[in-house]
Amino acid sequence: MLPDFLLRKQTGELEIVTGDEPFTVTPQAGPGDYTVSRLDNSAAVTVTGTDLTIPILSGVSASVSGTSATLSWSTNEGEGTAYWVCTSSSIQPTVTQIAAGQDHTGAPGDASGTQPVTAPGAQADQTISNVPAGNYHFHLFQRDVAANESAIASTPFSIVPADTQAPTLSGVAVGLSGSTATLSWSTDEGNGTAYWVCTTAATVPSINQIIAGQSHTGAAATSSGVQVVSIAGAQADQVVTGLAAGPSYFFHLLHRDANGNTSNISSTTGVTVSGASATINIVRRSALEIAPEAVSFDISLSGFDTSGPSGGDIYDPRLHELYYFWDFGDPGTFSAPVNLKTEHMNSNLAYGPLVGHTFRSQGSYNVSCLVVEPSSGKSATASLTVTVGDPESVFAGSNTIVVDTTGAGDATSFDSAIGQIRGQQNTPRRIILTRGQTFTFSGTSLGGSTFSSVPSLHIVASDGAGAKPVIVANGGIVWQDTTNSGVNKDFVIQNIQADGGWDSATESGPDRELVHLFVNPPQHFLIDACEFEGFKLVYKSDGQDPSLFSTYTTINDTVITNWKEYASYTNVGHHVLTGNRMSQDVDALSGGPRDGTHNTQGPVRFGRPVTTVIHGNDMFSRCGWTTNSAGDFITQPCVRWNSTPQEGAMLNMQCNALEGGYGVIELKSGIADANSVRVNALIEKNVLVGNTMSHNIIGLQFGGTTIRNNVMIFPNTPTMPSLNPARFINLSSRGSDPQNFASPIRIYNNNMTSLMVPANFDSGQSAAAVEFDQSNGGAFTNVVSTNNLTYQPNLGQNAYNPVNTTVLWTPRYNGYDDFLTPARPQYATPANTVATYGAAAGSSALGAATSGLAAYDDLYGNPRPQLPSRGATEIA
Repeated sequence: MLPDFLLRKQTGELEIVTGDEPFTVTPQAGPGDYTVSRLDNSAAVTVTGTDLTIPILSGVSASVSGTSATLSWSTNEGEGTAYWVCTSSSIQPTVTQIAAGQDHTGAPGDASGTQPVTAPGAQADQTISNVPAGNYHFHLFQRDVAANESAIASTPFSIVPADTQAPTLSGVAVGLSGSTATLSWSTDEGNGTAYWVCTTAATVPSINQIIAGQSHTGAAATSSGVQVVSIAGAQADQVVTGLAAGPSYFFHLLHRDANGNTSNISSTTGVTVSGASATINIVRRSALEIAPEAVSFDISLSGFDTSGPSGGDIYDPRLHELYYFWDFGDPGTFSAPVNLKTEHMNSNLAYGPLVGHTFRSQGSYNVSCLVVEPSSGKSATASLTVTVGDPESVFAGSNTIVVDTTGAGDATSFDSAIGQIRGQQNTPRRIILTRGQTFTFSGTSLGGSTFSSVPSLHIVASDGAGAKPVIVANGGIVWQDTTNSGVNKDFVIQNIQADGGWDSATESGPDRELVHLFVNPPQHFLIDACEFEGFKLVYKSDGQDPSLFSTYTTINDTVITNWKEYASYTNVGHHVLTGNRMSQDVDALSGGPRDGTHNTQGPVRFGRPVTTVIHGNDMFSRCGWTTNSAGDFITQPCVRWNSTPQEGAMLNMQCNALEGGYGVIELKSGIADANSVRVNALIEKNVLVGNTMSHNIIGLQFGGTTIRNNVMIFPNTPTMPSLNPARFINLSSRGSDPQNFASPIRIYNNNMTSLMVPANFDSGQSAAAVEFDQSNGGAFTNVVSTNNLTYQPNLGQNAYNPVNTTVLWTPRYNGYDDFLTPARPQYATPANTVATYGAAAGSSALGAATSGLAAYDDLYGNPRPQLPSRGATEIA
């Protein structure tokens, strides 16, 4: 017979209280029966214990559908009964109250029930219907067969009032581009369906007609659509293409939510397809049509009201009065510029009638351009597919020479690789320099009397993300293709770093040019993603060979610094500068006489250009060779253009950040007896910052120039002798060409800021700078200057306060320092100089450009509102 025993439930052990032999107990699943075994002969007997474990509830939640609420829950014990009650209070009733279907006050709950539990896990849902709107709680507990009760679990839910509110539409508008209309709109409800029709009548159709895609007559609409609404706010645009010219088109729109509530019908104003059209032209691309490739584009127009030149005139109003917005279908960001607004770093966008873009990878690209004529409201969109080929298909096998100093390539030196490509006129060659290695270059004449022919040539870095290969240049490349035989050739330099040895901070070192195009130059020359320093100049084309006029040169996303004369000097031809940093060393000496031993010039000079694109560049000029009355060397401009005047030359200068210069930009002749000439020049969306030597921001001698949406700044720094800032734009002339003087000059929507205080003027003079001045020999008769925001707060011109003084970037000019005199840091440009100084909230300039010329867009390419503001910027 077994002895008596006591089971201790906390440990699952059995303690013998009478008898001589010990026993052990093994608990089974759940409370109840246990097996008790003797240790000596394993005789077994079953005893019944007492269940003292309470059920545990989990996953207690409530869900709502309309006016019905559902309680869901789980338990770990599969027996007993569950009790629940629904109350309008979050206060838990007692288990007794819940079992009685009462709330915490003892009053009956809004609903209650019991539920048998037959298995552990998820239990059957409990649903209550027709619940009035309000906030509620389910309260729940489980009592097992041994009368153990779980803790009470509560979960909230809310019944919202029935939706009888119709959606509200907003921002319903239509845009037109060519023959394509775009409907945009917003709603305050994020559910249901929208219905729209496009008709040629302003008369609003009925709700049923819009849903059926009909006009007010019951006839089929020109176009219609159904749009699912899943979120509140702005909805996806709806586009209708191929609209015919002539009639006006109207959109009519409604939104019906998920409960059948229908918004009011919202209709747009009419838009009319003008019949205007545009066609993109490839002005120049490479002969090989492979990556990397620089392609230049312009655009042909028809159907616009603005006419082109006639009667032998040079000035083309279409280039100045229409607006061009380009997308190259090649997303990317310039990496070389530092002092450039984020909006101007986008390499995929461009503005103006003539543009250029470098495609770095093979593929097909959809290039598009939107043309807008603000005076008529006409617009057109043009597109063109550009396919760029795979360089491996051209440079297969021996057409590629890999240079590796370890002997792992086809040559161990750059010099030997250059020697292998001479005399290969009709066989394109590629030289690949291994990344992370340094190469010495002795210099060479490609062509000339010894090696008369030159092939199409690419000099590039090997693939990968390693450091660019470095060329230590003891000489440069002179292109003299004396037996060109009419072959159109390419010359590309990409992802290369080169050092010419000049030190602009000490004015010491050799006098070297990196690339000089001289005889029968390549018709496509590209420098891309390179870093160059220490050269007399990096790129030069200055011969009089007629073929130079047809050469297209592109320098893209490249850093050039520490030069002696120029970063780039070109006498003739077509030039594209995109996304470069051409910044003189901040510690360069300020210059000296032109005796071959000093720094003398600014970043770029164009002698006799045909077309020029300067877009997205960061330039800094610090040096010069002419002197002021005290013998100080005057800083040369960042850009000198058409210095050997070429009539009809075209300039599109957009989105640049330029610092330094007697004039930051000079569109002027550099020849004493040369006449001023007519051109087509567009200077737009640039930030132009002077320094202690800046007498003006832009110097101009050529009629046919438009200057708009620029920021021009004279810093508050002591002025060096005889160089007081006098005007933002200086109009001067040479010669007596009446057609030049009569060609339009338009100056509007610029921010013109002088931060000077009277004490900083030379000789104690103090005078506010004027917008433009032609007292220095200017004889122009067709000049308009309007809607500029002139702000000179320390000189009594602050009527447009408040203005935006958020600092854009830190100037580089750290003071004057030449080889003759000690450094003078007191002339440094203050760090907080550069801002837009455009109208801020509360400025009287906002919405004030209601008459006269007003730009269609602003500094950042954003279309202006119906009431545009003075100056270069609008506020959001």
